[in-house]
Amino acid sequence: MVFGNREGQAVENFGRTFKQVLKDTNLLYDSEGRTRTIYSLRHFYATQRLSSKTKPIRMEVLAQNLGTSPEMVFRHYRHLTTHQFAEVLTER
Repeated sequence: MVFGNREGQAVENFGRTFKQVLKDTNLLYDSEGRTRTIYSLRHFYATQRLSSKTKPIRMEVLAQNLGTSPEMVFRHYRHLTTHQFAEVLTER
């Protein structure tokens, strides 16, 4: 067994378990009222890696890590790099 519940039994439905954890911690909905899912963790991971101040990752590397194309990563996350460039370009 890799993942177990509080009683030590194998988790058979990660979606249901994840949803219950989010409910219990009042995190089921994001700031726009959308229901979070396990897939939300993928988006969170990508966002954190791209916007890290200490260890940012290039989109090409992230795409390979996520098993997708750099074009797809750029399409969904280019707003993050736009903000980063704005900070760098406006420094004095």
